[in-house]
Amino acid sequence: MEETNTFTKALNKILDTLVGIFVILLILYSSYSLYTSFRLFSSGVASSDLLALKPDPEVKELKESFSDLRKINEDVIGWISVDNTNIDHPILKGEDNMEYVNKDVYGNFAYEGSIFLDARSSSDFKDPYSLIYGHHMEHGAMFGDLDKFKDKNFFDQNQKAYLISEDKKYDLKLFALSQSDGYDQYIFNPTSITNYQDQKKFIDYIKEKSINFRDIDLGENQRIIALSTCQSDNISARLILFGVIDVE
Repeated sequence: MEETNTFTKALNKILDTLVGIFVILLILYSSYSLYTSFRLFSSGVASSDLLALKPDPEVKELKESFSDLRKINEDVIGWISVDNTNIDHPILKGEDNMEYVNKDVYGNFAYEGSIFLDARSSSDFKDPYSLIYGHHMEHGAMFGDLDKFKDKNFFDQNQKAYLISEDKKYDLKLFALSQSDGYDQYIFNPTSITNYQDQKKFIDYIKEKSINFRDIDLGENQRIIALSTCQSDNISARLILFGVIDVE
């Protein structure tokens, strides 16, 4: 009987130890997950140091305003900012569309990558259609806040963004949030839109795929700008926010 009690006590100690180890591992894993989520969110939102280098659109010579950013990376060609979102980032342009998928503005490896212009688009954003990419990150980081425009009220109340190039600050008038497959060669081939008539047909196509849309009276001096990101619930699905800028 005494041997049985001793064995039971020893077994209980072992079980208590195992439970303790399991609890510690669970706490460590939870802490690591929280840290990882925080790190990814922090890295997916422009730091205060980077925001301090944001070009000043009131400066007459915008090229000078871009000089400090260019010292960090010569591939910086603009800045995008969308009202009431975390979207406030420099825009880069690489030699191809893979260069900045997992590389930040400083040239370091980063899961969140950078906001970048399609390599086939003109760096001055004066093509009939320009396409800008960004990862869909949690908590609205990078282009994650495009999700907000799924809500009709938010879409209706937030119609403005702005785009700064080396030449000019452009008011970006938002008019559509669309959903498409990443293999859509109409939306994801900016060279397919070459003139004003193409633009008008393209807007009709955008409307067909829109979650939210408002009619726009497109002028011949306007250019279409798209912000594209992935959707977390479908690996091939893309969410695209469309707007127009006036190049005159």
